[in-house]
Amino acid sequence: MKSLVRLFLTPVCIAIIIAACGAQTPAQTEEAPSSGSTPSIQTDTNEPVLVTGTIPFTSPFFLAGNSEPFILLEDEAGFIDRNREFIFPLTGQAIGPVDLVQDGLLSFSLPLPSMPQATLSDVDHDRQEEHGVMIFVVAYWSNTWGGPFLEERDGTGWSNAYASTTTDPNREDEIDGGTMVIWAPDDKQSFPSGFGEDDKLFTGDDPITNVPAGYSFVDLDSDPFRIYKQPTLELVLNEGASAINDFSNMNYVDAFETMFTKVSTEYPFTELKGLDWDAIHAQIAPKVASATNDDDFYVALRDFTYLIPDAHVGISFNPNVFWPEIGGEFGLILDQLDDGNVVVTQVLPGSPAEQAGIERGAMPSRPAGYWMRTTGIAVCHRPSRS
Repeated sequence: MKSLVRLFLTPVCIAIIIAACGAQTPAQTEEAPSSGSTPSIQTDTNEPVLVTGTIPFTSPFFLAGNSEPFILLEDEAGFIDRNREFIFPLTGQAIGPVDLVQDGLLSFSLPLPSMPQATLSDVDHDRQEEHGVMIFVVAYWSNTWGGPFLEERDGTGWSNAYASTTTDPNREDEIDGGTMVIWAPDDKQSFPSGFGEDDKLFTGDDPITNVPAGYSFVDLDSDPFRIYKQPTLELVLNEGASAINDFSNMNYVDAFETMFTKVSTEYPFTELKGLDWDAIHAQIAPKVASATNDDDFYVALRDFTYLIPDAHVGISFNPNVFWPEIGGEFGLILDQLDDGNVVVTQVLPGSPAEQAGIERGAMPSRPAGYWMRTTGIAVCHRPSRS
């Protein structure tokens, strides 16, 4: 029997993703004018000025969990130092717009600033002090806190999802492929041409090559790295670890065992949450083995999520299981006020509440806890406007 139930486990995501705007003009060279003539302007037609592309996504939580999304020319100083607490400097944040193309696909446009203001990093490890280069990744971010740009509460470090680079979650999110954008103040700066023997970027064994002044794109999937210029570049950002793992073509037991192996190996808070994966498997595996239909399998997976005390781990709503277990509903949507009382914000058509004459704005006399226990309807806190 095929499994039709999908379990979504999204460790703190992170992840989380935003962008920037900044007008960009091609590099220009002004020739000395002859007496009485108009200066002639020559343009470097290969100098990068614009990055565009798409952001495919499979996670059903991707759009719902993001506020004010944008694309960011992300300063990689945090990754260079392996500093997950690196705060993206406000002055260096160049962002661009993001648009929904269709279900599962976004598009973006990011003009490159003519004079970027990010961190200059000397990454050639030759023990000589040099200006270095600015190193960027094109990454999706969302602005949850404060003004229109990123702040510490929005995210720090470097992106491991929805970015122009790929990262390895089994090696503490080491960048292992994809595309970077670099900017050099002159033609005397250097950049790695490969990962070196340790298979890590920006470490002492990296082979090094000179790079031209201005912007360049770096293809990390080439060996050696391909460092090149062109006016515009179209990218497909990588969803990374946030991508959905689809086991729906497996039977119940195989789907559960595959999922369990992945989760028990990759879940980052096993020690913090005090999880005993062997005990969890022993409790849930028999329920999976005895499942005869999708609802039985759903109950087993739901019980599995209940054993992980983490709000970022959950399962989709199944009315076929929920309503028979709860015993029905009143058809009320309730919000909790800041004084602890609850107010009816919506009455569902045809429900027992509507038939009883309850209207929007009614204030039930029972405390909020009573309604949550007896109806199964979640009550969310919302400050009173009265």
